[in-house]
Amino acid sequence: MCLVLGFVAVLAWPILPWSSSNLYDIAITATGDRDARSKGSEVWLTGLPEGMDADAFLKSATMPLGWERRGDALFSYRDQPSTLRFHGALARDAAFTFVRQGWSGGVTIEINGAARTENLFDPDPAGKVLVVGLREFPQRAGASTTHWTKFTVSGLLVAAALLLIFRLLDGLSVRSPLPESGYVLDAVRYALPSVAIFMLVLLGTWPAQMSPDSISQWWQLHTGDFSNHHPLVHTFFIGGPGYLLGSPGWSMAMQILLLALASGTMAAEARRWGLSRRATWSLAVLVPALPAVHLLSTTFWKDVPYAIAVAALTAMLMAMLRTNGGVVRRASFIGALALTLFLVATLRHNGLLVSAGVVVLVAVIWRRRLRLRFYAAGLAAGVALPVALTTFILPALGVVTVSRPYGGIIPLHLLGAMVAEDAVTEPDVSLRLDSILPIADWRAHYDCLSVVPLFWAQGINHDRIDSSLLGPALNAAVAFPGIAARHLLCVNSMGWRLSPTKDAQYSLTPLGVWQAPAPFDSLGLVEAPVTPAINHALKWEFATTTSGVVPFVMFWRPAFMLLLLAGSLAYVSIRNPAAAACLAIACAPTVLNVLSLVPVNGSQDFRYYLPIYLIGPYLMVAMINAARCSSSTGGAPFAESRGTVRPLS
Repeated sequence: MCLVLGFVAVLAWPILPWSSSNLYDIAITATGDRDARSKGSEVWLTGLPEGMDADAFLKSATMPLGWERRGDALFSYRDQPSTLRFHGALARDAAFTFVRQGWSGGVTIEINGAARTENLFDPDPAGKVLVVGLREFPQRAGASTTHWTKFTVSGLLVAAALLLIFRLLDGLSVRSPLPESGYVLDAVRYALPSVAIFMLVLLGTWPAQMSPDSISQWWQLHTGDFSNHHPLVHTFFIGGPGYLLGSPGWSMAMQILLLALASGTMAAEARRWGLSRRATWSLAVLVPALPAVHLLSTTFWKDVPYAIAVAALTAMLMAMLRTNGGVVRRASFIGALALTLFLVATLRHNGLLVSAGVVVLVAVIWRRRLRLRFYAAGLAAGVALPVALTTFILPALGVVTVSRPYGGIIPLHLLGAMVAEDAVTEPDVSLRLDSILPIADWRAHYDCLSVVPLFWAQGINHDRIDSSLLGPALNAAVAFPGIAARHLLCVNSMGWRLSPTKDAQYSLTPLGVWQAPAPFDSLGLVEAPVTPAINHALKWEFATTTSGVVPFVMFWRPAFMLLLLAGSLAYVSIRNPAAAACLAIACAPTVLNVLSLVPVNGSQDFRYYLPIYLIGPYLMVAMINAARCSSSTGGAPFAESRGTVRPLS
């Protein structure tokens, strides 16, 4: 198991033993030919494709003195003709850069059997450059196996480290008697550290952290011109109380209380799964102390109450597992579960997939134990009512649903991937795409990490973008599954790739109030911390935790938390398979949130993965503790206690 996890962790960095890029056979020859006006036959190669080793490329020269290194450039002026050779995988958009000047001669670039000869002479004393892109030459699909040694050694080292960690974990968990106090009292008690930490953040970020999306929702409350582009349930449920009291600060006060109660409820439930008081209190302090949790606690974003709802749903699912469905006999529990499913489904657009998935999962596990009223409540609140609200009720009330261009934004992004790889072959589709944006601009603005550069490209025709783009996008994905898979892996890489992508830190948290232009500036929203010293401390904390790769991965990279969760589940599956089955099911809301983002995600926004930071630590520690469960409990993850039904095993 450690070996498998080690290889998975190395892949997630990633250190790939293969490459999804194309293979290229490249030969660059300084021919020795020159223009009659040229003073020499020099060839200056000043730019190489990313991933190509300049020193290794130089060593391949066919003439010992034919090429040499000058700073960052490769240079040839004698022993010509002389050829540099390369065989390996490179990105399709890579390119070589040559200098044109008065001492330049001729060069031949041969790639995958196609040759191109250039006269680099240019009479301009300032000189110019010639960029030769790999896209101009034939491509050859294949795989590179040059990194197998590095990958294997790294995988074995990580596997050894995991084995040592799992051995050390054996002695850390101690079984503890179940609590005698009430559930609600425990939840409130364990929420107190969160309240204290979040209140400090509120004092330092008063009235709230507000991005352009936040300002737009606050504007809707003032004008009554509502849109469901940002879920109306969030606008009313969180923004409404603050609007009535005159400041978004009161909305944030309510939000941090709910966030603290969500953490307290997870702690109270984890305590009933056998955690000691010390471990539970440690978690109750650790979770709100995570930068990802408290730095977003006062942000007016739908993702924060969505994370609260997912945490509440996880705690309820854990209670059902702990009692083998017995808690569902209580009408109050069914009512609370129905409300939670409704909030999960309506607070974010992918939430419907999460709530529906949990209802189906519960129905499969306890199909012979649950009454009809449970299924009716779950399907009505988690599926039917949210669909009816979005499709029929809100439009009937005059609320604008997702506008036409936004209905096509996800397939637009996928089609951008197809255009970038020259995979759009149908003439009618090409004509339509060209009517949205010139094909050359599609290639220039496509970024697999985010749809924003493409969707807001200068000159794009939003009137031609709607949900009907889904058909051509799906057809292209079926015809070119490899391109579609690479695109989806890239845009969702925050959930699986440990190494942060370029500019990843810029979509984490506002840490202030966006200075809105007219007419939004009439709202008078400005950053006004009650305690400026706390504001400076929070900004210092953010800068510190994002300043290097290691702290960034530890505190802000969701893949790190997800891999830790997977490792904890692997550990408990070895030591206590029955407990592992229960706790794997308890992970369902978090895992479903990640999976539901795959087809509907268009950017690398960190907030989409916030639930893992609120829920993950509790589940991990519960797993480690359950792995030490004694055989006297019959393999169950906890001992039976007063008022519980025999647990699922």
